[in-house]
Amino acid sequence: MVFHPAIVVSAFNNPLQYVQELSNISQENSANAFSWRATFAGLINAVHGFYFSPSQEPNGGTTLVHKEDFEGPLAFMVGLLMSPVKIKKDFEKFNVDLKDAAEHVESEVGR
Repeated sequence: MVFHPAIVVSAFNNPLQYVQELSNISQENSANAFSWRATFAGLINAVHGFYFSPSQEPNGGTTLVHKEDFEGPLAFMVGLLMSPVKIKKDFEKFNVDLKDAAEHVESEVGR
């Protein structure tokens, strides 16, 4: 499961509709977090989010926590239907891409 290509395609195909849909499901959109809630007929509910905090590393920066929490009567099926190892791998790939994009923007702004 890789989220970011679909997000990019949705945003570029119809940006106004995408922003409207995103605002309808957005749970938090602040400097410290961006998260949204999805539900599948009330049987599986998920909160997917990115949470940002100042890094504890000496060089500064930002620490990202990227997670998805599931609840509901059939939430246990998520682990049966989707490989937790693959999900972790895809989250890590997304995180690397996000870091690269943020550092690219930072280097462009710093010029």
